[in-house]
Amino acid sequence: MTRYEDLRNAFELLGGSMSYQPAERTWTLRLNEHRLVFESTALNSFAPLDACYTLRPGMGPGNSTHHTHEIDPVGVEALLSSLIAN
Repeated sequence: MTRYEDLRNAFELLGGSMSYQPAERTWTLRLNEHRLVFESTALNSFAPLDACYTLRPGMGPGNSTHHTHEIDPVGVEALLSSLIAN
């Protein structure tokens, strides 16, 4: 399983898309007429996407290594709200 694969699958089930552009180090999310682009941090982390996964015990937000592969509905709701508001 690749990083963010479960999240990408969920977007596809909703009729949207989620694609990575390696040259720009960005993820682009699309749902209906809404589009949102996230740029990578220096750690090649995408905080809004990482927030869609539960944190490992004893870890705080930081990068993807601090998260499990388990989807966090609260994080997904926040991401969808940001996407729809855009």
